[in-house]
Amino acid sequence: MSNLLVLGASADQIPTYLEARRLGCRTIGVDQRDDAPAVALADEFLPVSTREPEAVIERLGAVAVAGVVAPASDANQPALRALAEHYGTPFRPSVAALAKAVGFRYRADGYLADMDGDFYSADYLRAWIRTAQLRAHLRSTIGEDWWRRTETGELLRALFQEGTRPTSEEIADRIGYDPLDTAPLVEELVAA
Repeated sequence: MSNLLVLGASADQIPTYLEARRLGCRTIGVDQRDDAPAVALADEFLPVSTREPEAVIERLGAVAVAGVVAPASDANQPALRALAEHYGTPFRPSVAALAKAVGFRYRADGYLADMDGDFYSADYLRAWIRTAQLRAHLRSTIGEDWWRRTETGELLRALFQEGTRPTSEEIADRIGYDPLDTAPLVEELVAA
């Protein structure tokens, strides 16, 4: 099984851990916060700053790494480059880099699948609504400390076992929300 080194374990990086597991990759998560939301999803976790590649290399020792990714984080690019060079994995997020990291080939024109024309901002709003709904669901189902609990990983794996097949609206339905219910998002925004 290939080891995928994932820099970061925030809520934004949860999909990376889920997809890696679905593809049969073993994940090694790196984050300075051992209570970060995706820690429960990592097969192995290193409580190290993602900006300290030397510390990551030292902690991993002779472990073979097939790919290094830093999803949802531009700040980790220098560490990503250093780690990629050390482990001999591609650095640029090209088709070849992604294929080597996760073990399958992305289509070169795959970026077009993320285009939403003049309504691109609606895509973001839809994602924010669903993220807030999912966090509310995790709080009510597992508890306020959902990001620390093993059950979170089990629940998320069950919810996303089909990868990207279910629509965002289907996910909302599965967790008991109307797809356009903005109450959880408004609650988070008001609390902030």
